[in-house]
Amino acid sequence: MNAPKTLLFFLLLMIEFSGSLSAQSTGKIFYKDESPKVLFNKGVGNYLEGPTVSEDGEIFFCDIGTPDSIGTVIWRYAPNNGKASVFRSPSNYAAGLMFDRNGKLIVCEFKGQKVIRVDVEKGFSEILANSFQGNPFNGPNDVAIDEKGNLYFTDSKVLGTDPMPQGVHGVYRIGYDGKLDLMIGGYGKPNGIILSPDQKILYIATWDNVRTPRNFKGAKPRNGGKLIAFNLLENGGITFKQELADLGRPADGMTIDMDGNIYVTRGFGKKITVFSPSGEIIDELSLPDDWITTNSSMIRRPPRSTLYITAGKTLYSIITK
Repeated sequence: MNAPKTLLFFLLLMIEFSGSLSAQSTGKIFYKDESPKVLFNKGVGNYLEGPTVSEDGEIFFCDIGTPDSIGTVIWRYAPNNGKASVFRSPSNYAAGLMFDRNGKLIVCEFKGQKVIRVDVEKGFSEILANSFQGNPFNGPNDVAIDEKGNLYFTDSKVLGTDPMPQGVHGVYRIGYDGKLDLMIGGYGKPNGIILSPDQKILYIATWDNVRTPRNFKGAKPRNGGKLIAFNLLENGGITFKQELADLGRPADGMTIDMDGNIYVTRGFGKKITVFSPSGEIIDELSLPDDWITTNSSMIRRPPRSTLYITAGKTLYSIITK
């Protein structure tokens, strides 16, 4: 049987990206005797993505398939009874999720080329942004929301060499007033995105490869991924701060803890690496079995926190320090 084209593409990428950072488990973040717990492994697509936690503790996450599969689902998992139900299908290849301060679910639709807001209880949705300067987005991937209600989302042509609608792999902001701005361009292919606890730094993780769209202008990114920090200015502007890490392979989604430590999923590395705000590796968690690690989300339940992770077709949880 022939493998689906997208899956075959991912398998080829796995062969390409052989570099990695090395780090011993330090026990600073993850308990050495604690293993990830499987919460859900019934994915119908190729891999899960974008976990986020609602105010009442339910985990919402994406299920992404190929054009010839049914895997375009947003799942809703209830920890109190361990049951998962379909929240939205089809989902237009939703990849990134996050709840806003009003409890509405923000969804990045990769194939739908738009960012929407969904009323979880009523099911109604509205389009927040679907184009910039008259052209559709390349494929919104992940989102972060600040305390004021500003939305930052990544928009890259991650796969394929067909022309991309936007001339840049970018990071956009939808202001709390609805204004749309291109904030970052020209720093590889932004994928994961997260804000520092003090709201002063925006981090992006890049998924870089040489499969560049034919109409892309500029230097082709080399195979790999980086963790990059940007300063968010009081006047609403943004400036480059520093490259915190060269990961050697693609980086996917991220989360952050209250100390500002950044949890970066390492794509085909099947692991999560935890960086300090200064870019030092302070801990690392390897995931069992699954071939790709895509994203994570953290919820604090004093005195400890729980990290939720999507990897392959599995949703994991693990208690952290």
